[in-house]
Amino acid sequence: MPDFISSNARPSGFRLSDFVLLLLVLVVLGLVFMPKLYGDRSADNERQAQDMLRMIAAAQEGFREVEGEYAQLFRLQFAPGREPNQFEPMLPFLPASADFAHYGGYTFQEVRDNLKRPIGCIAEPRTPPFSGERVFKIRYGEIDPVFVGYMDAKRAIALP
Repeated sequence: MPDFISSNARPSGFRLSDFVLLLLVLVVLGLVFMPKLYGDRSADNERQAQDMLRMIAAAQEGFREVEGEYAQLFRLQFAPGREPNQFEPMLPFLPASADFAHYGGYTFQEVRDNLKRPIGCIAEPRTPPFSGERVFKIRYGEIDPVFVGYMDAKRAIALP
């Protein structure tokens, strides 16, 4: 007796509509939960930026005790002094180049006086609002960073 295949039989597996529905559910879940994850990460980056500004200021004070003046930001990766000595690098983990560094979603830019001497550091988010929105600044010799304002996605700072 011949085997007849019924035309009403449905092959096993996903149909296109099943796949589209699954994709739609995943997109909706992503849209609901991603801002929460970015908000947590943004707050962590802002706290880390303030901590890094404190470390930079403390390292600058140590550098000034040895050298007599504040160093350029990139010099904090190395031990103070021109010759080999017993000192350790102040911030060897800070990848600085010239007068700026990137760390933890923030850019750290050196602030200089009229004579081009380093006097402080400002921290701005690299990709606002995802890496953070708040801008902080510290003057060397001070203990705590100061909140400067908010940075929007167009990289414009709005004062508080």
